[in-house]
Amino acid sequence: MPHHQMGRKLSIDDDDLDLIMSILLEQEKPLSTNELAEALIQNKLQQETALLENKFKDVVVYDPSRTYEIGQRLLFPALEYATAVIIDQREGNNLDLGTFDVIRVEFEDGGQNSPDIREFASNLSVAHKLNRDNDDDDLFAYPIETSSSKELLTESFIQMLKNFLQKAPELASVGEYWFLRDLILEVNIGHLNLAEASLALAGGVPLDTAHILSDIGSLGDSSLELQLFSLNYHLKHDRRFDEVGPAGQILWHLSEMQPNEVKQIPSELQYAKIEYDRALLSSEMLALEEEIADEYSPIDTQTEIDQDAATITLIYPHRRLGTFPLNQQTRQIFPKATTASRIWITLIDKQDGEEFSGWVVPAGRYVYGLERYYRKHRLPVGAYVSVARENDNPGRIIVSFEAYPARIEWIRLISIQNTHLSFKNEKRAIGANYDDLMIIGADDLERIDALHRRVQDEKRTLFAIMKEILPELGRLTPQGTVHAKTLYSAINILRRCPPGPILAILSANPEFQNMGGQYWKLTG
Repeated sequence: MPHHQMGRKLSIDDDDLDLIMSILLEQEKPLSTNELAEALIQNKLQQETALLENKFKDVVVYDPSRTYEIGQRLLFPALEYATAVIIDQREGNNLDLGTFDVIRVEFEDGGQNSPDIREFASNLSVAHKLNRDNDDDDLFAYPIETSSSKELLTESFIQMLKNFLQKAPELASVGEYWFLRDLILEVNIGHLNLAEASLALAGGVPLDTAHILSDIGSLGDSSLELQLFSLNYHLKHDRRFDEVGPAGQILWHLSEMQPNEVKQIPSELQYAKIEYDRALLSSEMLALEEEIADEYSPIDTQTEIDQDAATITLIYPHRRLGTFPLNQQTRQIFPKATTASRIWITLIDKQDGEEFSGWVVPAGRYVYGLERYYRKHRLPVGAYVSVARENDNPGRIIVSFEAYPARIEWIRLISIQNTHLSFKNEKRAIGANYDDLMIIGADDLERIDALHRRVQDEKRTLFAIMKEILPELGRLTPQGTVHAKTLYSAINILRRCPPGPILAILSANPEFQNMGGQYWKLTG
């Protein structure tokens, strides 16, 4: 058969939907998007091959030395395997070539308005580079080479299929699996109540669907795959249940048993985006921004590399709420989800092996569940905290810090003066490695919380907060200067903000004077 490369962009239409529905009906079980995509591509390849076989049926490979008849179909390997029909022939006239004929052909890919008609020699007695070595008209020397299913099964095609299936009312989905909506098994209120009881007895630990199905009993004689899919589908549409598994794994949890900080992003972690001119940031400032690695900094995600561990510097809002930031590096450590809005994980204390529950909240760019860990080890704002996967298990995360015997050190301590934030130097016992430019201590957390709420209610601008905090911090040093990292750490006590807008205001406003090395002073 002649060579042919599929070489076209695949599309999906209603005929493909009919095929998918037939496959699901025949299989009598849910199939994944990948499985349906592969079946669809195999069908398209079979159709392509059938078209090619029909196209080259009764075709003869062109050979200048052979004779032909009007109406014969020829294949021209030298012309990208184009086919043509002989519409006329005559005697040739060239003394150098001896006796020969000329065939007139019309190529089949030409249009009616502008047919592609050409002439070629035939019955040629002299040698020619297109002469074949034998008279074999078997075309298997020119195999059809359609694209392979592996080549066509791309992420873009799978996503295109997923988008198409989501618009098909005949189909229902759970995670990456699909089935005919009308054939989903019935799950009644009694089943759902038993599922709720099963999860309640689990004590806050999520369960997979197979465990829940075992507790409530089977849903009939259908395949286990269809029973699990049907139960998943009905749990998904009941507000009592929340799917909290990482990508590729379905786990269920009771919504009412989830912490409020997981279901709703705390105000302390909400960043109201501030527009600013990044051209104001010097190369030194950009380097500082990358060093801080705030989860809201616009660092290019294309530079991400796979890694097994990552370290952050703890800032006040995360320390106060027991959260951990999902920045460019740390989000690679924690599991991702296919459809879940939050993911349940196990956090492991590297120091003593204690395990406790945690929650990944991608929309809020944080992980919740570390308050107990921070309190247990008395980690200060500014401490370095690391995370790593346990043996590449995405659902088990090891948390650690660089510990040393506690020693008394001078640190900045928050002091509330009326309705403003102030600071003083105090001695504290510190037993963890930290960034001395970002360390801050806090005693009266309730007053700090109240001040934070007041700042939000009053809608104090970032500029106003900076003018208030910078001189207060400056009083702690003989020079009266404040490093930009220290200012960033302090500002985040009152308002969640990445370093970019802070650095831009420092650079653009003449009331802030740079004293060298990213140390600043208020002159206004």
